[in-house]
Amino acid sequence: MVEVGSELVKSGSSQDPPQGQVTRRSSHRLDEEVLVDAQPPMGFTRALTITTACTLAMVMSGASISIALPDIGVDLGISQSELQWLISSYALTSGCFLLLFGRLADLFGRKKVFLAGTVWSLAWSLGSGFAPNSIALNVMRALHGMGSAATVPSAIGILAHEFPPSRSRSITFATFSAGAPLGGAIGFVIGGVMTEYTSVAWRGVFYVSAGVAGLTMLAAALAIHKDEPSTEKDRRVDWVGAVLSTTALVLLTFSLAQSSSVKDGWRTPYIPAVLVVSVLLLVCFVSWEYYLETRTTHPPLMRLGLWTRANGRFAAVQLIVFFDWACFTTWLFFVTLYYQEYKGISPVGTTVRVLPMAVSGLLCNLVVALVVGRISGTALIAFGCFFTALASLLFALIVPSASYWAFGFPAAAVVVFGADFMFATGSLFVAKIALPHEQSLAGGIFNTVNQLGTAFGLAIASVVSDTVHRRALRESGDELGSLLRGYRAAFWTCFGFGTVASRSGHHARLYTRFGSQGVNLWNLHSQLIGNKVQAGGDQESQQFLLSDASGGKDKLLKAQYFKQPLDHFDKSVNSTFGQRYWVNKEYYEPGGPVFVLDGGETSGEDRLPFLQTGILAILANATKGLGIVLEHRYYGESIPVADFSTDSMRWLTNAQALQDSANFIANVKIEGLDYNVTAPGTKWIYYGGSYAGARAAHMRVLYPHLVHGAIASSAVTHAAIDYWEYADAVRRTADPVCIGHLTTAIQAIDDLLSTRVLAKSLKSWFELGELESDQDFVSVLMSPIGYVQGQNWDSAVGSDEWSRFCAALGSGGADSTLGWVRVPAVVSNFAKWVREASPTTTRYRVYRMLNSIGVEQEIVSRCRHSQTVEECFGTRDDSKFRLTDLGQEWRAWTWQVCTEWGYFMGAPPNQAYPTIVSRRLTLDYTSAICRQAFPPGEHISVPDWPNVTAVNAPGDYGLSADRLAFIDGDEDPWLPATPHSPHAPERADTVLRPFKLIRTGVHHHDENGVEPHSEEPAHIQAIHRQEIEFVKAWLKGTTD
Repeated sequence: MVEVGSELVKSGSSQDPPQGQVTRRSSHRLDEEVLVDAQPPMGFTRALTITTACTLAMVMSGASISIALPDIGVDLGISQSELQWLISSYALTSGCFLLLFGRLADLFGRKKVFLAGTVWSLAWSLGSGFAPNSIALNVMRALHGMGSAATVPSAIGILAHEFPPSRSRSITFATFSAGAPLGGAIGFVIGGVMTEYTSVAWRGVFYVSAGVAGLTMLAAALAIHKDEPSTEKDRRVDWVGAVLSTTALVLLTFSLAQSSSVKDGWRTPYIPAVLVVSVLLLVCFVSWEYYLETRTTHPPLMRLGLWTRANGRFAAVQLIVFFDWACFTTWLFFVTLYYQEYKGISPVGTTVRVLPMAVSGLLCNLVVALVVGRISGTALIAFGCFFTALASLLFALIVPSASYWAFGFPAAAVVVFGADFMFATGSLFVAKIALPHEQSLAGGIFNTVNQLGTAFGLAIASVVSDTVHRRALRESGDELGSLLRGYRAAFWTCFGFGTVASRSGHHARLYTRFGSQGVNLWNLHSQLIGNKVQAGGDQESQQFLLSDASGGKDKLLKAQYFKQPLDHFDKSVNSTFGQRYWVNKEYYEPGGPVFVLDGGETSGEDRLPFLQTGILAILANATKGLGIVLEHRYYGESIPVADFSTDSMRWLTNAQALQDSANFIANVKIEGLDYNVTAPGTKWIYYGGSYAGARAAHMRVLYPHLVHGAIASSAVTHAAIDYWEYADAVRRTADPVCIGHLTTAIQAIDDLLSTRVLAKSLKSWFELGELESDQDFVSVLMSPIGYVQGQNWDSAVGSDEWSRFCAALGSGGADSTLGWVRVPAVVSNFAKWVREASPTTTRYRVYRMLNSIGVEQEIVSRCRHSQTVEECFGTRDDSKFRLTDLGQEWRAWTWQVCTEWGYFMGAPPNQAYPTIVSRRLTLDYTSAICRQAFPPGEHISVPDWPNVTAVNAPGDYGLSADRLAFIDGDEDPWLPATPHSPHAPERADTVLRPFKLIRTGVHHHDENGVEPHSEEPAHIQAIHRQEIEFVKAWLKGTTD
């Protein structure tokens, strides 16, 4: 491989803050985990011990009781149909109180709730050992379940808080999950030994469980750090929601469990009645939570938006958990009965036969700890669920006379795959997608679904087993044979549960991989006016089929991947990643040039129209060249890290990204092309727009031996910390009537906000009265400025929001009165426009500021499911910016802004200068996202101010080179940051150094194209024609 890029060095120090400004104030993929190492705060050995004990005590209790079930039934006179209540009563309360205790733990202290839960579990576990009858035992088992409802979500919250995203977190959650198989192994042994060889028999099981709970409590009290105050400002508890959810879940679980215990099952009148009531209460609970979220400021018990977190993967994971746990716990229940009731094997013999589960479970968690960050967690889940279903199938088909090694051993060895892979990766996923003040609640939801699956699975399988058993007994009179048929029916039911879980896991895996792609494909679909987009296959064979709107031939594009080093400059970093690219060979003839379009700060899929009908297709067609879209690292599918934490972002630099392009140009081998098209043997022309336009210019200047020529469209070659000129460019170039209205409105709003008595009423006009910060309020009102950039001559990709906003602003009307102050009509019109925007439109409007620093994109992404305006648009809660999973795509450009490029957009620093945005939008406010989103990491921290000096070093406004073209629009808000800026030196427009300004053009308007090109506006046809002419001259060498 050719070594390139020796001329690039990493930049050094940061630029000092602008004169007169002070530095910022200090203040407080389900799939993968970050690959850096970070020591846990409490010490690794202690941490592993505590995390293992968390689940060990809980699972040990359940496993030991499973082995002892037949003996308990004989001793207390419990029928087989009622035995499942010993499991279900525990699951009932455990599952029903998880939400409440998870919320309480988040609000009032996870350590407190955890310790209270262990004390409670100790007491009722000990009491269970003295139960005189089945009713007392069932009641105490139910009370014991409440203890687990407190400890489990608290433990998840503690771990998520104590262990930041790191390799340590992966190991910790895997160890936390490893407590399950370890507890299961100990529980099986204790249950078997106590039942068969001690005088206290099955009662000793509960005594030992109490002892383990006591040891866990003591260890946790000594090792877990003191609770920190909740980051949530409103700490009210939704007691109505708690009562509704708990009552509904209790009744639901009771109806499911009781249906298999009573003689007539579902024909018993009160059982379906209780089920109906539980469903109605669940509907009431969801409706109540929705009401709190949308109509009040009261925090709900469970935010419904949590279920759609991570592109809906949270909900998908819960579905898998439900059916996988239904399969696993039901299998364990009936396997115990099969061995002891049908085969007549002793409790110890049964223990030995199911013990392989424990060994496999430990290995599963070891696998998770080792492979997290290397392979997809959802792939692990799908794999595991398949084998859990397979274990059920083996017992559904079991031949009683066959050797244990034929059916029993393989089933016991693989049945835990689904449960353990799910518990480990699921817990890790929940910790990643939940906000800091939601950790225990999210863990509570996860385990609520787990327990509901247990109750559901046992209830359904018990009904099926009992029904088949009774019918077979009536038909044949063979008690033992009928019992076997009933057990087989139960295992077939388990197999059904496992199959649903496995299929759901498979679809979740695909959805996870293509989740973000789906969003981008939808945008692409809408941009192409009816063009059909299809995606399929795995990562190595993604294909995009776009049908020409005019009825032309289909063009098949296949995503390909080029292996890039994670770090081009530090050879001790051995990691690599696949950089995605697409090739259009439609016009290529051997010897032709290569045109590469830089994907810039978005998914490469968003650039595919330019490869089909836009600038790449235009130039490739004219020169018989090859067209390539090259995706930028950290965007789309070219993401080299496991998450977007501070440490993981350290390889997202201008220097690393430029070196990616250089390495690609020098070494790529195009699949299906028999010709070597690498540079310098082949002439490469580099194209980019906006940020990517600056990169195109940098590539031509820094890699002249690889890049024969470059077209830099709307190229922001000047990086600036305070880019107040964005709004000012709009003020100077947009419709003067609209600008006049907007200036009047903003001035009046600023004046009204100066009077605290009037500020709240003013915000209420805009239905933003709940926003605590005036700066957050005026930040929302800045969003229309971004609409200018969204305008395009091609209506398929452009937006008319600016013209619609101007029409609304100038729609007339009389002046209003707010308090004692007369308010111009334009303010009322502005407020009406904001009020009438739907959540979807609002999100679209704010997101249209394409190169904003990402604040709006992150906040508005919550608005469809948030309940308060503060949660949608407020910026005071740092935790909302701390999600680091790969679904947080906004963090990539925000990192670049905070570290190198700047472009914090606000009001002019000169108070006397005219403005169309509020003067409250100070640099300190607009740059605060850097501190909020990126707390210091172990290896890197964001600088006090972006190091714009390094970005500007290749030439800044004066950047130039032969065969480097600059194309700009005279109405582009980014013009002040380009070589066409009023601050830039004058230069001539020549064939060798083209310097084009598109009249009435906005942001890289030359990048778009339509077929036939004769349908493009005259000024766009003109710029495309000129680009063809100077590129042909470059290729022929007639300009040298």
